[in-house]
Amino acid sequence: MVGVLIPAALAFYSVRGMLREEIYLPGGRGRPRGMMVYGEDAVILGLAYLSLAMLAHCYFAWPSVSRLYELSKLGVGISLLSFVIFKGWFLIRFAIGFY
Repeated sequence: MVGVLIPAALAFYSVRGMLREEIYLPGGRGRPRGMMVYGEDAVILGLAYLSLAMLAHCYFAWPSVSRLYELSKLGVGISLLSFVIFKGWFLIRFAIGFY
């Protein structure tokens, strides 16, 4: 259940945010606790969230299927690498000021 439902919900949210070009970035300790991101930055962040959904799916669901057990490590590696790339791309754009 954890390997299917939670990644599916996160994937749905990320695709919806990419299509609308509007997605929420959680964080912060003070007020406000997060912010809405719009435009191309929302698409990049949506791709990072989609990578997290794939990471959770590969990590929790694939090892339970015997023929996908060996591929789960590859799936986790690829999805983690894509998350780092998209999140880094977003953070660089955010630091430069393209928000």
